[in-house]
Amino acid sequence: SSGYISTLSLTSTVQGIINTTTSVNSLVSSVSGLGSSGYISTLSLTSTVQGIINTTTSVNSLVSSVQGLGSSGYISTLSLTSTVRGILNPTIINLGSNAGFFNQSGISTIAIGIQAGFSNQSSFAIAIGTRAGFSSQQVHSLAIGFQAGNLQQGYSVYEPSTAGYAIAVGTQAGFSSQQLAAIAIGVSTGYGFQGSNTVAIGNQAGFFNQSTNSIAIGFRAGFSNQAGNTIILNASGSALSGTAGQSNSFYVNPVRVDTTTAALCNLQYNTTSKEITYTGTSAATSNIRNVSSLQGNFSSIGINCNFPQYILDANGTINASGDVIAYSDRRVKENIIPITQALEKIQQLQGVYYTRKDQEDKSRRIGFIAQEVEEVVPEVVMTDSSEDKKKSIAYQNLTALLAQGMKEQQAEMSTFKATFYTLATEHSTIKSMFAEETSTLQGNFLTLATEHSTLKGRF
Repeated sequence: SSGYISTLSLTSTVQGIINTTTSVNSLVSSVSGLGSSGYISTLSLTSTVQGIINTTTSVNSLVSSVQGLGSSGYISTLSLTSTVRGILNPTIINLGSNAGFFNQSGISTIAIGIQAGFSNQSSFAIAIGTRAGFSSQQVHSLAIGFQAGNLQQGYSVYEPSTAGYAIAVGTQAGFSSQQLAAIAIGVSTGYGFQGSNTVAIGNQAGFFNQSTNSIAIGFRAGFSNQAGNTIILNASGSALSGTAGQSNSFYVNPVRVDTTTAALCNLQYNTTSKEITYTGTSAATSNIRNVSSLQGNFSSIGINCNFPQYILDANGTINASGDVIAYSDRRVKENIIPITQALEKIQQLQGVYYTRKDQEDKSRRIGFIAQEVEEVVPEVVMTDSSEDKKKSIAYQNLTALLAQGMKEQQAEMSTFKATFYTLATEHSTIKSMFAEETSTLQGNFLTLATEHSTLKGRF
């Protein structure tokens, strides 16, 4: 044991091998073990240091309780203030005034900044920034920023034995009671009680009382009392918290078609139907409609079907309170040919009554058989790309055939009408001639009768 350039260099018992002191009051109490040293320090060791290769390098660098082999305190004031003893406590790093000040227990902790990891910092925890991880930072938790993870970061109310793994990045992110495996990124994000397994990204996202397993992304998304198991995406510029108590929901605000739209609506997740719904109301209603806008060569929407075969494929009855219209501009058409023999084709179509085998509703319906129609008018029959190649009829396109058929029928009726008028005229002429001949015959008959009567009188 040696003491160099020091007053009161040794004030108590020093035991072991190669104990070295090099400053004022460098060893003030009992130091035992192999290779214990104090360098360039005042009151460098103020309590018992036991073990092997314990090293301090600044003012009051070891002031608290650290146990293990290779425990070290670097460039710090009041970094550790009590007993250091035992073996195998590696990589405890404290930089800054009162960093890791009280009861820094465990291994591989890092505290950088004024009062970072100040009290009860657990193993593998990292606190960077003034008062980051200030009190009770749990295992494997990360706090970066002013007062990030300030109080009980990574604590679990229900599972205290498995606490930790929380992440807070940003000024006052995860400030108070950030729970197990919660993530907060942004200024004041997850500020007051962020529940377990939650994610909050964006300034003041999940600001107050964000419930378990929820996600909030965007400025003030899920601002207060966000229900559990919900997702909130917010770009509205004002707080969006969702419906209080409504879990398993999905909220997006705003949903914009373009920047000039005056009335904006919410895209919501309906917990009953398990659908994402678009509604213009501020609260949930019983009448929920689906609206989707998709772009791309292969985009399609299926309603009540798993594999839509068309741009919009609905399995069931569709009701429209307005008109159903189809694009039919001459400017986008070519090879235009009038329909001929429409009436003949119509006469070949067989309308039928039927019931559906694939639906519970067995009410009688009316229509055509697609395969039969395809033989006569293949242009109105479509075959999907499914494995069983189901066929459908574009009933609205039959309107053109029916209209042309009516025109052909009207032309035939006009011909029949002209013929009828001709025959009627001829009949009238013949009738007139017959009447005239009849009148002449009657006159002649009367003349003969008169003559006969005269002659009979003479004889």
